[in-house]
Amino acid sequence: MSIIDMKRRIVYLTIIAMLSIALGLLYSNYKSLQQTISNYDETEMKDSVDGLSRGNADEVQRKEFTDDMNRSGLFGNDSEALLSEFRAITLAEWQLRSYPYTANEIVKDLVVRTDLIPYESVPGGSMFFDPDKVILLTHNWAVAYFEDGHIHGFLLLKYGIDQRNQLTWTVIDSWIPQGIDYESKLLTDKEVVRLISEASERHWSTMFDYDDAEEELLAYLQEVYTVEVSQQLLASYNFKTLEGRLFFENGKQGTLYAWHQAEAALLYHKQDRALYSVTVPVGDGYYEEKQIELVYLLNRGWRVNTIIDY
Repeated sequence: MSIIDMKRRIVYLTIIAMLSIALGLLYSNYKSLQQTISNYDETEMKDSVDGLSRGNADEVQRKEFTDDMNRSGLFGNDSEALLSEFRAITLAEWQLRSYPYTANEIVKDLVVRTDLIPYESVPGGSMFFDPDKVILLTHNWAVAYFEDGHIHGFLLLKYGIDQRNQLTWTVIDSWIPQGIDYESKLLTDKEVVRLISEASERHWSTMFDYDDAEEELLAYLQEVYTVEVSQQLLASYNFKTLEGRLFFENGKQGTLYAWHQAEAALLYHKQDRALYSVTVPVGDGYYEEKQIELVYLLNRGWRVNTIIDY
């Protein structure tokens, strides 16, 4: 085994140890685990994960995983000895159980099962497994690295053979490294419409909000708009200052655009910018198409980067 392979094994064994600890703390701190067996949201998880057991089965899965790891020699042994015997242990298990698949065939089978990844891709990305970063721990446990070019993480999976000699896969847990804000970076068409609708409402409500100071108005707009667009909108409102407060003068009276009923379609996504074509109802039976840009701001999420004053 080469030094590179050895280092790779050490990295992934560290990941396995962390996942094992997470599973061991499932009952005492389950709210801090995302996408665990007992705490997943069925509307957000893939169909392939819907069959996972809940309740007491959580403890059974955890104990089974720990017992299998101990039997395999993956825990509590000298790392050098472990790395040198790792493949031999796994192959011996397969021979005893008459597995009809080689290690490469098992990895190839998993790589095409992207439906197992319980996370949506961010705009412009597509979730996939990296075959070079799939570790077969034993004859029935594996860890797989996944990514979409923007976010990445790991799955702990249990695999086996059914009565038809077909490989089966079950997702036991998933983990996205600390510091990757998956939830705020995810951008769906539904979320785009929500942001644009909220941006329009804040534009109009801001124009009629007499009592806020300028910095408060700016902060209010920046909850949905970028800083630059918020400043441009504020400058266009024709507010006047009186004793440190703002009052409104010569404003419009509202909008005919039904943004909450709009439909969004992605035109392009590049790094932290996304451009959408948005079709919005205007009055009875009329529609207009607008191009609206959104920008992802670190630690803040997606913001509208187009002035919506119509």
